[in-house]
Amino acid sequence: QQRNRIYMVAFKDKELCDKFQFPEERELKHDAFYYFDKERQPDNYYMDNHRMWDDMVAFMTDRHRIYRFTDWGLSKGRDGICPTLLAAMGSPYERIPFFYDDFSIRKITQREAARLQGFPDTFEFPLKKTPKQVYKQIGNSVCVPIVKEIADQMMKVMKNKYVDFWMKDEYLKFAEVMMDKPRSYYAFEMLYWCGLRLGEMLALTPADFNF
Repeated sequence: QQRNRIYMVAFKDKELCDKFQFPEERELKHDAFYYFDKERQPDNYYMDNHRMWDDMVAFMTDRHRIYRFTDWGLSKGRDGICPTLLAAMGSPYERIPFFYDDFSIRKITQREAARLQGFPDTFEFPLKKTPKQVYKQIGNSVCVPIVKEIADQMMKVMKNKYVDFWMKDEYLKFAEVMMDKPRSYYAFEMLYWCGLRLGEMLALTPADFNF
């Protein structure tokens, strides 16, 4: 995915700033088409009856590119690279990228969009969300593997300095022991995975949970 973003990391302690390094650049192993399903998708993803069908067919001369509508008309991404996934995918302005599969021109699915943001297929979106809301959530998200690598680098320089916190494997060992104490277990789950402060967690009410 072509997703130009600036990541800023700040520490109060200059020593930690000097030690921190961003993750090294990685060479792409796969293009976007690797993450697209090969079998035929439900009819609502196909664009055969789109009002601009003739213009789309005339413009989409390269089948190894992914296309999208913009405020200025049709645009195409770089070879094998998906255009930026936008929150506007969930708007009436048709910003969902589309491409030629083996059957016709179709929009990428919500699952395919999630893969391009680094979400595993095991990740489940809230059942009450409409497809457009899911597209919007994905467009508003961050690229998960990148943020994870930056966070891992931060944890390396902070470990045993001023903040004593658990690495993931350490927390999982602790959580396993806590499973027979449901209230404490779920409290720690929220604190660890959501990054909540203790006061923020204690302020939560049943109305704050959407499930």
